[in-house]
Amino acid sequence: MRMDLAGERFEVEEGYRVDLPPGNHLIVVAGVKMGEPAYDFDHLNIVAKKSELFEFKHYRKSGNKFWTSKAGISFYLAIPKAQIEILPEKGYSYVPVLIQGRKCILNVSGIGGGIDGGWTDYVRRVVDIGCGWKIAALRSLAGIALSPDECRAQGITLEIERPRDYQQAGLVEAAAAVTMRTRLGPGSQVLLHDGWDYQGSQGPFTVESRPRRKRYFLCKSGLSLVRVQYTAIDWIKTAEINSVTVPGPVLVNRIGTVLEPTPA
Repeated sequence: MRMDLAGERFEVEEGYRVDLPPGNHLIVVAGVKMGEPAYDFDHLNIVAKKSELFEFKHYRKSGNKFWTSKAGISFYLAIPKAQIEILPEKGYSYVPVLIQGRKCILNVSGIGGGIDGGWTDYVRRVVDIGCGWKIAALRSLAGIALSPDECRAQGITLEIERPRDYQQAGLVEAAAAVTMRTRLGPGSQVLLHDGWDYQGSQGPFTVESRPRRKRYFLCKSGLSLVRVQYTAIDWIKTAEINSVTVPGPVLVNRIGTVLEPTPA
């Protein structure tokens, strides 16, 4: 069913429902990891964009889970509800919809219980649709989105919180890592984090080669070669010593304000 016709509560089936926010639009947030072609995507209908450290959950064979983080960017698009179709599927905190014929998953909050013991998913006005979007998909979504001028004319606004200092530092370090992993080659220099050393030295070490599919460089240390693991490298200092400019954090809001971080 089209979202604009679904009202404020959509009954998928008995015991499962989706609550929708008021208004005629959703602001969907589509993520792209740094280093992917879509990272530099731009369109007149993008209402905001913000650098992010995306968190990804993984599972080991034992069943234990662990997390990794990747630098990337979020694109904010104001999509009319008339362009969104709710699918009659149980999402349980991941509401499935169709936008321009593409299946998207709205990452929402849900709660079980209540009078009938069922489940309700609550869709907020600003909703995440995941990370890993390609250029073609972003172009398709942007093509039906409201422009910043249309948003302002309709009174649609958006508030975005500026990253905290430690988040900014994390973004810079992650961006440096992504940039330098692909830029370093034979003759490049690497420096190590404080607390790390090879043969009593933090470097700089001269890169000899980078074995394929490995997370280390083979570097010269005196007359021998050492394996310099990615985890040991200070990517920011390594970028500086190689005179490489690392992309800074992005924060653009075309329809609202940028807020200072709330106190911890």
